[in-house]
Amino acid sequence: MEKHGSLARQFFLLFLATVAAFLVVLKLDLAGRLAYSIEKARLKAIQESLPTPDQGARSAESTRRLTQAVAPAVVSITTERRVERGTSDDLHSLGDDIRRFLSPGKPSPDDSGETPDAPDDEPYRRHPEDEPFTFRTGLGSGFIVDADQGYVLTNRHVIEDGDVIRVQLADGRILEATLLGSDANTDLAVLKIDADRLFALPLGESEKMAVGDDVFAVGNAFGFGSSFSRGIISAMDRSNVPVRGIVYQKFIQTDAVINPGNSGGPLVNLSGEVIGVNTAIARPTGNFGGVGFAIPSDRVRELLPQLAAGRPIRRGFLGIRMAEVTDYRPEARKLGWNKPHGVIVVEVTDDSPAARGGLKENDILMEYDGTTVLERADVFEAVAATPSGTRVTVKIWRDGAVQALELQVGERPEEPAN
Repeated sequence: MEKHGSLARQFFLLFLATVAAFLVVLKLDLAGRLAYSIEKARLKAIQESLPTPDQGARSAESTRRLTQAVAPAVVSITTERRVERGTSDDLHSLGDDIRRFLSPGKPSPDDSGETPDAPDDEPYRRHPEDEPFTFRTGLGSGFIVDADQGYVLTNRHVIEDGDVIRVQLADGRILEATLLGSDANTDLAVLKIDADRLFALPLGESEKMAVGDDVFAVGNAFGFGSSFSRGIISAMDRSNVPVRGIVYQKFIQTDAVINPGNSGGPLVNLSGEVIGVNTAIARPTGNFGGVGFAIPSDRVRELLPQLAAGRPIRRGFLGIRMAEVTDYRPEARKLGWNKPHGVIVVEVTDDSPAARGGLKENDILMEYDGTTVLERADVFEAVAATPSGTRVTVKIWRDGAVQALELQVGERPEEPAN
């Protein structure tokens, strides 16, 4: 009997220990959830206390509140790729977003074929010499757009070459991310991380912003996470920016400091709303020179559902190569066109929607579907937004007279979303 009683006591004590451990874990989990709820409520109160975009000048206190509200949602992104030792890939850095930053009047390293100098903290880590591979690493920025789903928005060029993508949160947690979808033509990408206690930034309306409005650029500048810089919007709808690969632009131009590592980070207004995604700079010296470019938030909002679902982006297509008439003044004058706006057709692809509709080389596009054409970006944007199969009327200048053509828009060949 004593033996059975001893076993019963041991089982009872083990049961009590198990319950106690469970209660400790439950308490810790409840404490963590409570702390997260309190912090979430605090950040919401800060967000609601910020001025609206039309309330004018900021105070030092509102600026402090803005940084507190924004910082928890901004992330640092690192990428890693295994490459063979001794190949050209082994010699180039990865994801440091230099390739997307402009160098006016000077070919980029990728275009010239020259090998760029590696920064002091080498962009790759080498394995022992007897191993036939190295790991290239790179950095960039991003921000959480959906806390419940764990969606992180960034630039495509930040993560496009990475075999492994890691996201470091503001609280120090480092998580491996999955690429859900990306779009090369706008340089946007959506990642997913599996984590709780996340904070997201709201998307503002970029079309309501204007030249002179105050903005803050946030990101992982030179690897220094959650770096803030302040400036104004210098220009809206900036197109024809020579950034390789980004077809659809209409950038927000800003003088807020943007440096390598900032790519994919948010450009926020005084209300802490994201009104742009920092993407490129003009860099005659290699670093920021007062001219930065951000993808407007209205474009992000339009593409986010498709990117998050991993669906290809569907866009209209005509099949023409165009140039500004200001770049072809002698040719335009010979055609009898002396106006500063309009687009000259340089090439028409065989058997394309444009060719089938009768558009020809040296036609000058004056109007697309009732809207005056001022520059190439107007045509790119309008055609891209037109569903495939739609018939549109374009007005052109040909043989010294205005003519109207009806074109049936096709579908632009696209890369897969991811």
